[in-house]
Amino acid sequence: MPVIRKYFRDEIKKIRYQLAAQKRNFGAYNDDSGLRYQPPYFYLKLKDYKRGLSYMEWFDKNFPEDPYLPEFLFEWTILLFRNGKIKEAEKKAAQTFLLNADVFDKFFGKQRLAKDKSQQLPVKRNENLKRFRYSFNKREELKDFSEWLMKVEKSDVFKSYLFDDIKDEKKSSPNPNMPNSEDKKNLYKEIKRIRRKLVKMACKKNRYGIDIDKIDNEVLRYDPPCLYLSLQDYKGGLNYLRWFHKNFPKDWGSPEFMFEWAIILFKNGNKPEAAQKAVMAFCRNDFIFDKFFGRPMPIAENLEEPDVDDPQFLENFIYESKNNLELDDFSEWLLKLESSEDFETLLTNYQKSLNDE
Repeated sequence: MPVIRKYFRDEIKKIRYQLAAQKRNFGAYNDDSGLRYQPPYFYLKLKDYKRGLSYMEWFDKNFPEDPYLPEFLFEWTILLFRNGKIKEAEKKAAQTFLLNADVFDKFFGKQRLAKDKSQQLPVKRNENLKRFRYSFNKREELKDFSEWLMKVEKSDVFKSYLFDDIKDEKKSSPNPNMPNSEDKKNLYKEIKRIRRKLVKMACKKNRYGIDIDKIDNEVLRYDPPCLYLSLQDYKGGLNYLRWFHKNFPKDWGSPEFMFEWAIILFKNGNKPEAAQKAVMAFCRNDFIFDKFFGRPMPIAENLEEPDVDDPQFLENFIYESKNNLELDDFSEWLLKLESSEDFETLLTNYQKSLNDE
């Protein structure tokens, strides 16, 4: 019916608008309510398989490390099948099965041989299927998909995909520095809280010309880059720093803040700008590279309020090149930069620009 179809389309628009607003306002997606998982259901109801698959491609690009829901992966499988991408659909079916083996049983409405197969594999069961809405005998449009899935599940190709996925998972050892899903949620909440406060502060600063240091007593504006780096969300971090520079153009922050800015730029492939920010961090405190690389540091005086260029100012600096796989590439690049002629040139030019001001 046209009214129902309009409702589905409106729901998709509303969800995509809300997701876009999250990214626009906070520099990253903070989707605690799981809105991002809902559009595939509406696309399937509309039988709009092409746009449904386009959404999945967008999702894959913007949520590359998403934990997923079983029904979401199942819907992804259907959309791939409907678009004639059979090989990819087979792989996605295997991924769905590994995430929750009961999905297939739920779809076919009975306990089947999948139980026996899954006992040999590290798969999950009976989780997150309360809202699973698909059944092979209740949806006529899924008849050909059901027949295909039943054949696929019994095939050697499907079995090989299952074991390939398990091997890949074992090969890629988890990064100990990566927060778990609950910690990630809390970190994004903290970013959201800080950014809401900062938006209000920026409005006051721009409208009334009030010095930001008088408004931001807690110096909250320097906190988000550290949180984004903990999340390994480099795009979100870069979006925040662009917002920061737009609203506080003459605020260069602490040495650590500049150093974090350099890391985020490097991780986004902006090496020339990363080099400039690394030089700025070094100019603010020329012990910062020594601290990062674990070199001997001078004995710091016990000052209550050390100057920004004092070694003691870096007492709480948390970044180090050793035992941090995520920063291996940055460490190697920074070491080369530090000993290069480019570094000396950048240093001279930056110091000259400071003198000219």
